Amino acid sequence: MGIENDTIDIENAMNEVADRIKVLSKNMCIGVIVQGFNEHTGEVTLSLQVVTPKLKHYSYRLIEASSKDFLERFPVNLKLFAKHPSNHQNASCKDTASLRSTLKDYSDSPITQLILNHLISLGALVDEYLDESIELTLNKNRLKDQFQVNNPNRPITLKKIILSSHFSSSENEWLKVVLGSQIKIRCSGFVNGEVIEHTIALISLVSPYHARPVFDLNLIFPSISEMNIFKNSATTTLNYEFELITNSEDVVFSLLVEKNTLKAH
Repeated sequence: MGIENDTIDIENAMNEVADRIKVLSKNMCIGVIVQGFNEHTGEVTLSLQVVTPKLKHYSYRLIEASSKDFLERFPVNLKLFAKHPSNHQNASCKDTASLRSTLKDYSDSPITQLILNHLISLGALVDEYLDESIELTLNKNRLKDQFQVNNPNRPITLKKIILSSHFSSSENEWLKVVLGSQIKIRCSGFVNGEVIEHTIALISLVSPYHARPVFDLNLIFPSISEMNIFKNSATTTLNYEFELITNSEDVVFSLLVEKNTLKAH
């Protein structure tokens, strides 16, 4: 077998394992092959990195193939990296057949499954606490909108309010609408029927820097202190209602809300 074919077979064998990572991790991780060269040892390396996008693309080096000679690729040394160095596994492969066999053993190893299970669990945890964006629309024909949150220990964040109906109008026009409009937020779903309310007078959001009716709020609702007061009386589901109060006829507000962004302690 020629040198070029040896190189291709080694890379193909590593890529086959990389492809299996997605299946083994239940689509939580992807396998990426990274080539390197150690100047001190003269080793050429191909590293299989397990990348977890949900963990801000956290990368874990799982398997490394290395050869002492840049030209003569075999023998190839393989290493399976465990969480603790004492559990690392090493093997020397003299040809493509033994390389593929060892790589399969490594991909099926309890060490690999333990690492992937850990990353799967962390990814699922991130999913649970992941911001979920919701866009609500309020107008004269739809003065109220609502949604539910199944995690009662977490407030929502009102990120942005846009007067979309007057986005391109002159300042005099959209200021009149903002002046006569309010948005009321209610949170209900407590054992004793408590309701937490907050009213936003939109004119209070206007500053000299507003050339367009776009307001960035990052308003946490209910507040952390309110959540702490009522968290013991919350049911499994909280209901959030948004109501537009306005004296303008032709008006449309768009609201961007994120669910489950912070946890009350």
